[in-house]
Amino acid sequence: MKHVLPAALILGAASAAAILSTASAPPTRTAYCQPVAYRDYEVVFGRSVLVRPVPGCTRPSLVRKVSNLSGLPEAPQEIPVPSPNTFLPRIWLFVSHLEYSLDGHGWTYLRALP
Repeated sequence: MKHVLPAALILGAASAAAILSTASAPPTRTAYCQPVAYRDYEVVFGRSVLVRPVPGCTRPSLVRKVSNLSGLPEAPQEIPVPSPNTFLPRIWLFVSHLEYSLDGHGWTYLRALP
């Protein structure tokens, strides 16, 4: 019985500390918007896609091209919010695909819409 009480106190203090640390953590806010990719032009060995942030979003999107052969990503590219003075960026995909990130760290596959 002597050993049970200190163990219970230690577990109780550890769980209280874990609850307080998660409660005081600020909510995560995404730095980028989810992009939308539209197929623009297709050839036998690749395609071009137009990329933009989802309609209604006021922040840019972050995308990168990843090789399907080696799996190596290229440098991330920031996609600006469309305006009358900017064009949608066209990205050519030859044996590669696009991934996007909402926070600049985790990457998700981006599927091109027809």
